[in-house]
Amino acid sequence: ADGRRVMRWRERGDGLEGVLGRTPWYAESGGQVSDRGFLAAGDARGELIAVFKEDDAIVHRLRMVTGERAALLAGSAAGALTAVVDTNARRPTERHHTATHLLHAALRTVLGDHVHQAGSLVSPERLRFDYSHFEAPGPEQLERIEQRVNTWVLADREVHTEVMPIDEARAKGAMALFGEKYGAEVRMVTVDGVDEACIEPSRELCGGTHVRRTGEIGAFTLVGETSIASGVRRVEALCGAEALAHLEQRDALLQAAAHALQTSPEQVPAQIDKLKAEIVALKKSIAESAKQGLEGEFAQLAQSAVAGAHGRWIVAELASGADANAARDAADRLRSTLGSGAALLAIAGDGKLTFLAAVTDDLVAAKRLRADELVRAVAKVTGGSGGGKPHLALAGGKDAGKLADALAEARRLLGEALGG
Repeated sequence: ADGRRVMRWRERGDGLEGVLGRTPWYAESGGQVSDRGFLAAGDARGELIAVFKEDDAIVHRLRMVTGERAALLAGSAAGALTAVVDTNARRPTERHHTATHLLHAALRTVLGDHVHQAGSLVSPERLRFDYSHFEAPGPEQLERIEQRVNTWVLADREVHTEVMPIDEARAKGAMALFGEKYGAEVRMVTVDGVDEACIEPSRELCGGTHVRRTGEIGAFTLVGETSIASGVRRVEALCGAEALAHLEQRDALLQAAAHALQTSPEQVPAQIDKLKAEIVALKKSIAESAKQGLEGEFAQLAQSAVAGAHGRWIVAELASGADANAARDAADRLRSTLGSGAALLAIAGDGKLTFLAAVTDDLVAAKRLRADELVRAVAKVTGGSGGGKPHLALAGGKDAGKLADALAEARRLLGEALGG
């Protein structure tokens, strides 16, 4: 747009914030971000940082890129300013905005008429749409929503606008957008429907920028859906070049997965299921092997138990590397092997230190020893803590360097309680 003038302005750093007599740039509103571009006069050029509404004015925030602010204002006084809209940002924004209208209509068709907009973001890079709904849509519903929008895109239907009294727009079924204030006259954006696909026209009150026909959207893909508040959900999508870039990236990931699995992309899900089954079988085999090793180790420990005046006792660090749950089950069985006695076992590995105490029921009943008190006292030596039941208890240690001291403390306590 040539021949622009700055009607009034104020300083902002080396740039300015000004109001033009007439502007080609869209001011941030209704969820759509502001346009990008620049204002130039000769060699002086100001980059558009933001366009926003302030009372009844549209304010343009400019940062000087070349030349001086004074030269730009001199060009304004001479009516020689050129305002340039960055179409590389405007066109994808238009695609995302029109697609937002189609998405809104698709959501209402698939999920129900109770769906209403609860917020939005329209930018060159993506669209985000918040809507009222009581549960997460299923995969089949999301697929139908995406297909419905793409059907609209491929049908290449006309998008047209009309300014009319607000009562007339409402009578025609136009939907008002969340958080917007409307005057006596409004702008209604209509996207023609697709009769053969049973898609009715979309009519919304909107002042934003849009494509001329739905085919300009090019492509549409959903990339996310989540809950953001009670009864409010958020869906995100990409259009045009941004959608194609996303799909190409996703295809590249699939190709990489297929290469790693030494199969075709079509066979990736089946190969993953096969590997998952193999992993389950291997884990089961490893657990069984560890169980057998643990049982053998516990049998040896039982044979080496110290015979005290009040029962047999064991203090040892497990060598089999079993997890705490398996060791706890084995320690519970060890109690019957001891007859009358107790055991304090340490498990160190994977950066963790765990202590396990087991005490036979007769010693607990006689109030001679409790597993929870024993394991707590031993773990304390390493800066840890824990507890459990009087006959079986577990505690976590912290300083593995003090393991020997903790085991020495366990021998002292069991020696005092049971003799030896």
